[in-house]
Amino acid sequence: MERVGKVLFLIWLALASAPLFAQDADSRGRVAFGLNGISDWSTQHPFLDLMKTARPWIGHLPNQWGGMEFEEMLSAGVFDESGWPERIPGKATSLESLILTDQPAEAEHLSGRYVLTFEGQGQLTVNGRARVIRSEPGLRVFQYTPGPGAVGIAINATDASDPIRNIRVVQEKYFEAAERGELFNPDWIERLGSVSNVRFMDWMFTNGSPIETWGQLPEENDFSYVWRGVPLGVMVALANTLQSDPWFNIPHMADDQLVRQFAERIKSDLDPQRMVYVEYSNEVWNFIFEQALWAGRQAEKLWGETGDGWVQYYGLRSAQIMEIWSDVYGDEANERLKRVVAVHTGWPELEQSILLGERATAFLGYEPLRMFDAYAVTGYFGGELGLPETLGVALDKAQANAEAKGRAEGLSRVALREYIVKHQFDGVGEIAALKVKQGSLRELTQDLWPYHAAVASENGLELVMYEGGTHAAAFGAAVEDERLVSFLISFNYSQHMADLYREAMAVWATLTDSPFNAFVDVANPSKWGSWGALRHLSDDNPRWQALRLHAD
Repeated sequence: MERVGKVLFLIWLALASAPLFAQDADSRGRVAFGLNGISDWSTQHPFLDLMKTARPWIGHLPNQWGGMEFEEMLSAGVFDESGWPERIPGKATSLESLILTDQPAEAEHLSGRYVLTFEGQGQLTVNGRARVIRSEPGLRVFQYTPGPGAVGIAINATDASDPIRNIRVVQEKYFEAAERGELFNPDWIERLGSVSNVRFMDWMFTNGSPIETWGQLPEENDFSYVWRGVPLGVMVALANTLQSDPWFNIPHMADDQLVRQFAERIKSDLDPQRMVYVEYSNEVWNFIFEQALWAGRQAEKLWGETGDGWVQYYGLRSAQIMEIWSDVYGDEANERLKRVVAVHTGWPELEQSILLGERATAFLGYEPLRMFDAYAVTGYFGGELGLPETLGVALDKAQANAEAKGRAEGLSRVALREYIVKHQFDGVGEIAALKVKQGSLRELTQDLWPYHAAVASENGLELVMYEGGTHAAAFGAAVEDERLVSFLISFNYSQHMADLYREAMAVWATLTDSPFNAFVDVANPSKWGSWGALRHLSDDNPRWQALRLHAD
């Protein structure tokens, strides 16, 4: 009877949660996603095994929470090569990892029973938002409801000769699928549907990556992919599952052998029908990232102090990496590779130093431009809304109007406060949308994109997007402005934002056949931004629907 119930459930799921992106070949070229980073608080939940998104182990000292960091214990030899504890350090009372942290109550798909299995001997407890309903050797079954807080998995004692390891946590309804070796959460796969490509920049921990050699890359057996990133084999498996083109970001310090082995692995394991997007690091022009600073140091070693040395080095090393990939793919390179060079969209002419830099050209013996197929830009808009002065007057007026209307209706105290909260942004969305339409969106679609489209065309490159969408996020000290943050979160998932997306996507489609690359797929909004097209896997919103309709 249980098996019949599961079959009926899967049939219902297939009917009720049909892919939001159509499966026909024509739609596949219209929408892409940058995938959100892996963390215990993420609402993305891409894997069946929730331990793959667990927080690295925390060591609890006596009479306190925490006190020993993962890196400290790693250096002390506490963990095996996969990150499982082989012992509890002498000073610690227990080691703990967290999953399902601060999940929104609206994420109803997360509610239900979970099965935790493990190998080894010791004492393991499940706490926090978990309510354990069954406990046996090597097994815990718990009930979970999303909300504030986390599920803690604590190792209070472990046998040094047979330590607790290989912990897995899977929703009960997907336990059999996990036992069959399936990797990905069907809820997430269904929501993604058929997308043109998936960019793995955040999955690969690209920004500030410490990786230099092949042996430093993450392994599929790692206890959690929050530790050092998602393994190559898992990313390939996802691309093959989705039938989407993967976009890989090569670590900025990667040596030639890593690059070659990476390319060989992709050529061997990826569906040959898939196109591979290859990019060297991410935004090497951007000095908020370590890779830009590192590129500057390499340029100074080669050429001394130069005004544009850091981006000339980016062009140089990008070309070298693309040359290796081209060598690995041989005669198939032009059919199976998109060799990407990314530029600073808001800094016209800087791309000349990347593509045609004199010092880089002299070093290589050819212009870096020669090694690229695709010229990548961003598609962001709405950044002006992140400054308090942009909407301050409108927000003040709307709040005053809400209070006046509430009082006119005879409301007071709690009822009045609730009315103000509900109506404090009335009319501000229209004002905000107009400011974006006449400001950053106009600049992007009428000035910046056409400029870069012309540069790409003149150099025989395909115009592509590496990230795009809303950048309506509080800036600087404004992240502590609760009213502004609350408005921006609301605005980002409104019909006004959906209309801005439609306009941006329509213009993009006139410039190139490449997809609009939305950043990111699933993420819960916060004061730091509303980056997720979906807030969680039970979500639906006008912005998501705009992306869906563009893909259809």
